[in-house]
Amino acid sequence: MIDWQNQMIYQTYQPRSPLSQFVELLWSREGENLPKAQSRLLPIGSMELVINLHEDRIPLFDSSSRAQIGSTNGMMICGTHSESFIINNDSKISMMGVHFKPGGNTPFFTLPAGELHNQRISLNELWQGWAVELRHRLLESPTVASRFWVLEQFLLMVMKPLDRYAAIAMALQEFRRYPTTRVSEVTDKIGFSARHFNQLSRDQVGLTPKLFC
Repeated sequence: MIDWQNQMIYQTYQPRSPLSQFVELLWSREGENLPKAQSRLLPIGSMELVINLHEDRIPLFDSSSRAQIGSTNGMMICGTHSESFIINNDSKISMMGVHFKPGGNTPFFTLPAGELHNQRISLNELWQGWAVELRHRLLESPTVASRFWVLEQFLLMVMKPLDRYAAIAMALQEFRRYPTTRVSEVTDKIGFSARHFNQLSRDQVGLTPKLFC
């Protein structure tokens, strides 16, 4: 998709199996001579990996005052949010990202998703040297298509086997299809106690089932 007025190019790529089980899409935003502005993003119930290829920093802003309150380096993990937050749009943009499915972040990070609830932190804190290596590989890639390939292969490399995701995935599918479904009805289907399922949901999705709905 191209916004000719603002010279913005937005492209997406849907990864192949088995990555497609956990990742909704990879995305890229490129633009120059854009109007500087701030945007408010609404909570969507899933996590996002954001990579700034233009500069090695991503500013953070207070949701109420919109004033800058710090920054991460050029690779940020945005935890599952239950409240909106502010992002900055500069005149030149070169960004990439990974939009995980709800709970789909679990095979890629050892930290429970609940600890990232409403948080945005540097990816270096979770991936350490891997984050630097990934950004370096992306900067060396000459086209958006090659960057998508690099990002897809990197995710496949760091992805860990996951045994418990199937139950959460089935439950989330039920909640998204029927938002008024009682949590107890779903836990009965998958054979989990309410307490165990709530903890599993916080660890993998970052939200309790009720808050996700």
